[in-house]
Amino acid sequence: FGDGPIVLTTSYFPADMAFLTKYDFETVSVHDSLALNGIYRRGISKEITVGFLNVKEACLLGMAEGTSTIVISSVVQDQDGRTFEYTKSCYPVPRNRFIIKINS
Repeated sequence: FGDGPIVLTTSYFPADMAFLTKYDFETVSVHDSLALNGIYRRGISKEITVGFLNVKEACLLGMAEGTSTIVISSVVQDQDGRTFEYTKSCYPVPRNRFIIKINS
Protein backbone atom coordinates (compact mmCIF):
# COMPACT_ATOMS: atom_id res chain seq x y z
CA PHE A 1 0.00 0.00 0.00
CA GLY A 2 1.31 3.42 -0.97
CA ASP A 3 1.88 6.47 1.18
CA GLY A 4 -0.59 9.33 1.29
CA PRO A 5 -4.23 9.91 2.10
CA ILE A 6 -6.36 6.75 2.17
CA VAL A 7 -9.75 8.38 1.66
CA LEU A 8 -11.31 11.56 0.28
CA THR A 9 -14.74 12.29 1.75
CA THR A 10 -17.04 15.06 0.52
CA SER A 11 -20.27 15.83 2.37
CA TYR A 12 -23.20 17.87 1.09
CA PHE A 13 -25.82 19.53 3.32
CA PRO A 14 -28.90 21.65 2.49
CA ALA A 15 -28.57 25.45 2.55
CA ASP A 16 -30.65 25.72 5.73
CA MET A 17 -27.83 23.97 7.60
CA ALA A 18 -25.35 26.79 6.95
CA PHE A 19 -24.79 26.91 10.74
CA LEU A 20 -22.27 24.10 10.14
CA THR A 21 -19.86 26.61 8.60
CA LYS A 22 -19.23 28.18 12.03
CA TYR A 23 -17.62 24.99 13.38
CA ASP A 24 -13.96 24.00 13.19
CA PHE A 25 -14.11 20.32 12.29
CA GLU A 26 -10.55 19.83 13.48
CA THR A 27 -11.83 20.39 17.04
CA VAL A 28 -15.50 19.27 16.92
CA SER A 29 -17.07 16.44 14.96
CA VAL A 30 -19.88 16.89 12.46
CA HIS A 31 -21.94 14.54 14.64
CA ASP A 32 -21.46 16.76 17.72
CA SER A 33 -22.12 20.00 15.82
CA LEU A 34 -25.39 18.55 14.50
CA ALA A 35 -26.39 17.42 18.01
CA LEU A 36 -25.68 20.90 19.38
CA ASN A 37 -28.32 22.10 16.91
CA GLY A 38 -30.88 19.40 17.72
CA ILE A 39 -30.22 17.22 14.68
CA TYR A 40 -29.54 13.51 15.12
CA ARG A 41 -28.68 10.91 12.49
CA ARG A 42 -31.35 8.20 12.61
CA GLY A 43 -31.17 6.49 9.23
CA ILE A 44 -28.23 5.90 6.93
CA SER A 45 -28.15 4.01 3.65
CA LYS A 46 -24.86 3.22 1.95
CA GLU A 47 -24.04 2.15 -1.58
CA ILE A 48 -20.67 0.67 -2.56
CA THR A 49 -19.53 0.99 -6.16
CA VAL A 50 -16.28 1.12 -8.12
CA GLY A 51 -15.15 4.21 -10.00
CA PHE A 52 -12.14 6.18 -11.15
CA LEU A 53 -10.62 9.33 -9.65
CA ASN A 54 -11.41 12.51 -11.56
CA VAL A 55 -8.84 15.31 -11.90
CA LYS A 56 -9.78 17.10 -8.65
CA GLU A 57 -10.02 13.92 -6.57
CA ALA A 58 -6.71 12.66 -7.91
CA CYS A 59 -5.01 15.98 -7.15
CA LEU A 60 -6.34 16.04 -3.57
CA LEU A 61 -5.22 12.44 -2.99
CA GLY A 62 -1.85 12.89 -4.74
CA MET A 63 -2.62 10.17 -7.24
CA ALA A 64 -3.02 9.85 -11.00
CA GLU A 65 -6.32 10.74 -12.65
CA GLY A 66 -8.21 7.58 -13.54
CA THR A 67 -6.89 5.56 -10.58
CA SER A 68 -9.47 2.96 -9.61
CA THR A 69 -11.37 3.71 -6.42
CA ILE A 70 -13.97 2.15 -4.21
CA VAL A 71 -16.79 4.68 -3.78
CA ILE A 72 -19.04 4.56 -0.75
CA SER A 73 -22.01 6.92 -0.99
CA SER A 74 -24.19 7.63 2.03
CA VAL A 75 -27.61 9.24 2.38
CA VAL A 76 -28.53 10.29 5.92
CA GLN A 77 -31.91 11.06 7.48
CA ASP A 78 -32.57 12.88 10.74
CA GLN A 79 -34.87 11.96 13.61
CA ASP A 80 -37.86 13.29 11.61
CA GLY A 81 -37.03 11.23 8.51
CA ARG A 82 -35.75 14.24 6.54
CA THR A 83 -32.78 13.59 4.24
CA PHE A 84 -30.14 16.12 5.21
CA GLU A 85 -26.75 14.75 4.19
CA TYR A 86 -25.18 13.12 1.17
CA THR A 87 -21.60 11.89 1.47
CA LYS A 88 -19.25 10.48 -1.16
CA SER A 89 -16.06 8.77 0.00
CA CYS A 90 -13.37 7.65 -2.46
CA TYR A 91 -10.97 4.94 -1.31
CA PRO A 92 -8.17 4.56 -3.90
CA VAL A 93 -7.59 0.85 -4.53
CA PRO A 94 -3.76 1.07 -4.35
CA ARG A 95 -4.02 2.41 -0.77
CA ASN A 96 -6.90 0.40 0.64
CA ARG A 97 -8.02 -3.10 1.40
CA PHE A 98 -11.33 -4.10 2.99
CA ILE A 99 -11.86 -7.25 5.02
CA ILE A 100 -15.41 -8.18 5.90
CA LYS A 101 -15.90 -10.74 8.65
CA ILE A 102 -19.31 -12.21 9.34
CA ASN A 103 -19.81 -14.30 12.44
CA SER A 104 -22.79 -16.60 12.63
